[in-house]
Amino acid sequence: MRQLQTDWIDVYQLHNVSNADALKQVLAPQGAYEAVSKARDAGKIRFIGISSHSIATAMEALKTGLFQTLQFPFNFIEIDPADQLFPFATQNNVGIIGMKPLGEESWNGPTFVSGFCRHIRMWCRFPEFGKKRGR
Repeated sequence: MRQLQTDWIDVYQLHNVSNADALKQVLAPQGAYEAVSKARDAGKIRFIGISSHSIATAMEALKTGLFQTLQFPFNFIEIDPADQLFPFATQNNVGIIGMKPLGEESWNGPTFVSGFCRHIRMWCRFPEFGKKRGR
């Protein structure tokens, strides 16, 4: 903390908790969550977050009520979190941090075309989403 010239860390993310076993390990007694929770209680961390690549695991993590932020892949290719995960996070006052905003996918070939088509379908499904952003 001294090298960072600060007294606290705003958000401490437990990264890549992407399956039930990893979540169980994080939440176990003497696990990672216990350690960061103690640091938060001591005023060294303000918010505890989690990152994942699994919607099911992220949902289970958020259902515990222990996390204040969620970092999850979301971009024009990966839009699945918009269906259930992001609304659930929003309803539970969990901040959302987009991961891989440029897709980190091939910009050509079937993956790009498939992702682009899914993106267009999302805009059609949620027209108010685009209107709010001037599109």
